[in-house]
Amino acid sequence: MTMLGTLQEELTTPIYLFYNGEVFQYLQGHMQNWELLLSSLYEWRKTVPEQINLDYDGDPYKTLAELGDVPGSIWYKLVSNEKLWSAGVLNALFPSGRALRLLDASFRKSGGSKLYAGRKRITFLQLSALLQMQLDKYYPR
Repeated sequence: MTMLGTLQEELTTPIYLFYNGEVFQYLQGHMQNWELLLSSLYEWRKTVPEQINLDYDGDPYKTLAELGDVPGSIWYKLVSNEKLWSAGVLNALFPSGRALRLLDASFRKSGGSKLYAGRKRITFLQLSALLQMQLDKYYPR
């Protein structure tokens, strides 16, 4: 029996292992799990000690450097997932949106370079336009 199977048996609950954006695909078909995840994150956020800082806008240039290795396809999944925006998940991580605006500039700089987002082939300019729409909607100036 695998380690995952053993753990699942001990805890008597299903355990799933997801790669890349698979968790978001799974959650789209299981809305009660999505709601549980969001409510758990909100409750967890209330109990987080003050020392832990989830404000990725605190030093947006450092954040951009640290997130520089995240593939464009993952950014596409995050930016295009309306639930993450409307539920305030991205706003909680990026309260002012400064790091996201720097990311947008980085996408524009990459220009017409193509990336694969699932079966779609898009350019970084298209990704930038999508991010800009979300920024305008959720971070009005």
